[in-house]
Amino acid sequence: MNPNTQNEFPLRQARLDDIPTLVSHHRRMFEEILKARNEPFTIAQLEAMDKAYTEKLQIQLANGVCTAWVIEDKCRIIASGAVSLMTTVPVPADPSCQAAYLHSIYTDKDYRRKGLAHRITETAVRYCKSQGIRRMQLNASDAGRPVYEAIGFRTADNAMRLWII
Repeated sequence: MNPNTQNEFPLRQARLDDIPTLVSHHRRMFEEILKARNEPFTIAQLEAMDKAYTEKLQIQLANGVCTAWVIEDKCRIIASGAVSLMTTVPVPADPSCQAAYLHSIYTDKDYRRKGLAHRITETAVRYCKSQGIRRMQLNASDAGRPVYEAIGFRTADNAMRLWII
């Protein structure tokens, strides 16, 4: 990671007025992932996702359940990401019932390979640590996996998912 990017591209906590950009980044992230996997999607699905994500952010950024960060270039947001706090069950390594879900890490195509996603992820990890949260999880795209692994995230071979349709 280039240490100069911290001065060149400042990072700050997202505000409510950043929600349209956060939603746009979230959508572009999914469009890229689904296209790369040749998975079908419709504009209606994306619009429903945008609406739900907007509502989530409006409520959860305000009440602190979700915290997001943005990186700017000349007052334009070029990268973003967030963590949402969640309640889970205690485990032997962590008797608390708190965990964080890292999500929506996105960097504009022209700014990739500058360590911006890495900076946001490290910031999220530090934030969770400061909040006493010891567990974080995420769903990684193939492109994002190296970023997360470099920070210490590991694949959990016991994780499963069911889509109830």
